[in-house]
Formats: sequence, structure tokens, C-alpha cells
Amino acid sequence: MGKIFVATLGFDEKFIIGGLVRHNISRGDRVYLLTVEPVEEKTRVAYNRVEEFIKNYVKGVKIELVAFKLTNFVDLTIDIMDFLNSIAKCDKKVYVNLSGGMRALILSLYNALFFLSRKFTTNHIRVQVDVELENRSGVFNLKPGLLNLIAFYSSITANDLKFLNAIGEESSLKELVNKMGLQPSTVSKKINKLEKLGLVEVINKKPLKVRVAECAKFLKFIV
Repeated sequence: MGKIFVATLGFDEKFIIGGLVRHNISRGDRVYLLTVEPVEEKTRVAYNRVEEFIKNYVKGVKIELVAFKLTNFVDLTIDIMDFLNSIAKCDKKVYVNLSGGMRALILSLYNALFFLSRKFTTNHIRVQVDVELENRSGVFNLKPGLLNLIAFYSSITANDLKFLNAIGEESSLKELVNKMGLQPSTVSKKINKLEKLGLVEVINKKPLKVRVAECAKFLKFIV
């Protein structure tokens, strides 16, 4: 299945091109650059440069400029949600870059992802959000686990928290069986549940060894 790359577009195309390269966007993938109406000339110039880059270096990628009406925060967020619903299909990987463009657009796109997080997770749509630093010295990643956490935090129980605490930095299946006093099959089911939520990462499969995902740090504030 092809990947989807969505980015907020301003006057500088370098953030966009960096994201395309970083996520290995290639033939069969789709690129959507978001802006607002009316589209400014500098934005069109930046779009044309991205289009030229794709034409020369990553052939077979469809690119589209999508402009939204800038009315109010709620309506803009809803319009973006409708757009994301129309492009994101089951079992897709979606990369979102929030490094350029109007701040109202960036906030609305992030809010749209927040409100769609449960639907996307249920439909196995994996969303990763990138924000590049202004001086291009690094990239902040919001990996799928955080949106999963937002979507399903109400399903997390006190026993799940106890289990995460038992993992510590990292633990093997055998160590968790001994710590929790549970059957291996019960521990495996718990690991599978927390891994799907993005709260646990599997380090090694044989023998099974896991660690707590970074986004699980938020649990103390929301559970």
C-alpha cells in the first residue's frame, strides 16, 4: 500500500522536500500540500518547486495543492477532517509535516488529527507527525503511539498502569511472569494490548523482551 504525505505549505519548500526524502516517498505514494485561500504567489512558487523536485527525483508520485477557506477555527478544522477522511484509507501510513505555513492552518490540522485519532487507529491508519526546527538542526516526531493514547486512554485500566510500571526500563516475558505472578499467556495478551495502543515497544521477539514507549509518560496526567 502506498504512503500518504500531508504537509502545511508556506513560502519555503525546503521543509517539504526534506520530509519527502526522510520518509522515502516513492512511486505510488501521494503528496498533499495544504494552504489557505486565496493562495499567495509565494506559496504557489514554493509548490511549483516541490512539484519540480518530485518530477525530477521521485517519479510516479501524485502531488496536489489543497486550499481551504479561512473562516474560523472550528470550520477550518472540520474541513480538514473531511479532507483527511477522504484520502486516508485502511492500512495506510500517513506522514504529516507541520513545519511550514500559517499557524491557524497548522493548529487546525493538528486538531483534526486529534479528533480523528480513534477512527484512524481502529482502521489501522498509522499517523506520524513531524515538526522540523526552524534552523533545520533537527526534527520532532509525534509517533503513532501518542495518537493511539489520545484515542484509547479511557480503555486503560489501573492494572495496565501496574503492568507498565512492572516493565520498568525493559523486561523479558519471563521476568514479567515472575513480577506479576501471572501465566505466560496472560502476560502475552497484556503485552499485545499495550503494544497495539503504542504504549509498549517490542525490543526482541525471541526471547520476547519489551520496553515502555516514551508516550506512556503522559499517562500520569490523564489516567
